Amino acid sequence: MNEDSPSPDERERALRTIPDAAVFAIFDDAQLKANKPPLFAFDEHLKAGRTIKQSQTIGDLAAQIGVPAAS
Repeated sequence: MNEDSPSPDERERALRTIPDAAVFAIFDDAQLKANKPPLFAFDEHLKAGRTIKQSQTIGDLAAQIGVPAAS
């Protein structure tokens, strides 16, 4: 797809064609404190541990989200 497309619909349709696609936003405590929460009801999601993961190390976070730590 054309990544320069101004259409969010075009990008969304393209992403939906990728089987088992996943998107991750990774940020540290400083970013979280400096900005508004990145997700509605962030604290509730964090407590539930399903949508939001939290870790002290990149390696542990990688294991939680199922990606190679070296990546």
